[in-house]
Amino acid sequence: GAVAQLAFASDEEEKRLFVVSAGNVRDELYGNDYVYHEHNQTKAAIDDPAQSWNVLTVGAMTELCVIRQEGLEGWQPIAESGDLCPTSRTSLAWPTDNQKGWPIKPDIVMEGGNYAQMGNDRSSMNDLSMLTTILHPSGRLLDTTRDTSPATMLAARYAAIIWSHYPHLWPETVRALMVHSARWSQRMIARFPGKKVAAQRRLRCFGYGVPDLKRAIHSAENKVSLTFEGELQPFQKKDSAYRTYQLHLHRLPWPAEVLLSMGEAKVRMHVTLSYFIEPSPGCVGWKVNTRYASHGLRFDVVRPTESIEGFKKRISRDFW
Repeated sequence: GAVAQLAFASDEEEKRLFVVSAGNVRDELYGNDYVYHEHNQTKAAIDDPAQSWNVLTVGAMTELCVIRQEGLEGWQPIAESGDLCPTSRTSLAWPTDNQKGWPIKPDIVMEGGNYAQMGNDRSSMNDLSMLTTILHPSGRLLDTTRDTSPATMLAARYAAIIWSHYPHLWPETVRALMVHSARWSQRMIARFPGKKVAAQRRLRCFGYGVPDLKRAIHSAENKVSLTFEGELQPFQKKDSAYRTYQLHLHRLPWPAEVLLSMGEAKVRMHVTLSYFIEPSPGCVGWKVNTRYASHGLRFDVVRPTESIEGFKKRISRDFW
């Protein structure tokens, strides 16, 4: 609640973007009961305060899967390329009756290294770790690191680079660009194949995937991005009850002639809605999230055969 409140800020304060690690599996990784992915999904719940609504929560994946060091023949990487780092925690391990309606965590995943296994023995290795700097009594300046901490540092770096390009963006918008640019690897999709239920499980394990810095900063080839920042009052007191109040309608600047010229080609639209809630820490009941979150924004789009007037009437009684 404290982290969410610091991010939300008051009218006199400046909003902040917190980048928080999802947390790591520790000694359990070396125990006989540890089974890769099963443990991460059932017992390794995301650490406090990474469940905070307003932070950018970062889990770890890995593409480090080659062991070159001599004398380590027989050791094999635990995770395949594009899969979850063996120590990364997930919200799949939250009680199932508490997951619905609560935020998707982690939001994204980034490189966190890998671990190796031979029989029942598991170990970290330089070939499966990330290079970093260190201040050491011996005078050496380099060391290796792994897990969700370096993944979080990479995410913070991405956020800083985005902000350096667009210094006037809101913190919510920087978070949105990070998430909007993220995609799942083929291995992530194969881990949870299918739609709806499988996609929800994929989200609670890998978030929205691995962000792409170029995609976040610039519109990539054949991909156009539109960013909108705005404010609204979500609720209004009427008589003795509170009801939903304001909404925003956006007419997207579609390149109609270009789209029509594409004929049967498929076009995919990604929509990312990012906002900060005002938390109520005294009402953190996990079974009723509305007691904690000040509001929950949603979006909808016009259906293929629907008019604008029909769309307005469908989403709000005020248009009748």
